[in-house]
Amino acid sequence: MQNEIKKKVNLFGKTGKIIVTVLLVIVLVGGAAAGVCAVFLANLPDDAVSVSVSGKAKIHMEESLMGILVRSMVDSFAYEDISQPGLSDMGDIADVLPEDTEIKINLSIQGADYTSATIHSDGETKYIEAGTDEFTYEIDNIVKVIIGGIVYIAAAAFSLFVLRRLFKEFEKCDTPFTDAVVRKLYAFAFSLIPVIIIASVAESMAEALLTPSGGISFHLNCGLVIAFVVTICLCTIFKYGTGLQQESDETL
Repeated sequence: MQNEIKKKVNLFGKTGKIIVTVLLVIVLVGGAAAGVCAVFLANLPDDAVSVSVSGKAKIHMEESLMGILVRSMVDSFAYEDISQPGLSDMGDIADVLPEDTEIKINLSIQGADYTSATIHSDGETKYIEAGTDEFTYEIDNIVKVIIGGIVYIAAAAFSLFVLRRLFKEFEKCDTPFTDAVVRKLYAFAFSLIPVIIIASVAESMAEALLTPSGGISFHLNCGLVIAFVVTICLCTIFKYGTGLQQESDETL
């Protein structure tokens, strides 16, 4: 029975080591490719490549809801003929906005900021076609994002290397409840901390450099945080199991 359990633990370690080794090779190749790409882009002239993009959104609603939309979603807008008497708020102004004429607007939808809009009507339905300002991607910003990705890849590769050592320990151990397994399990758990931090910083930096709004917001990779918490729990369980194993060995 004990030999059967040992074989399963060793097989688990061998299988895990193979899978992690393959993942590690893929990550390292991806990091090398990203490095080559970053060097290539960094050596290009600033005006060698220029990519300009703009976003559009189309909103349709009943005519009676137009004022509600403006009150709830629009921060401000400008049109040369809105200084009419009796217009007390933005909802009133919405009722007299011209159609088929581009107006300046400050409209936010799911984090995207739109700066212009054109209103159309089709029967009792209103259509708002909103657009963002044109945004140009700078080569320097792309290089910075790639470098951030490379740093993240390096941290992930180190974590995979530590995990590979853990599986290697499982492959050769007589019992999983040993101090060596516990140490390597703790090492893997703490190796996830820089991965979590770098992933959050890299994603926030990419959003700041490659989005028209250019705003900075904090992103947290919940999957990595859960992996860290679960691994710490496993550390506690294996540490307790190691203590029981030592007591059992001393008794025998």
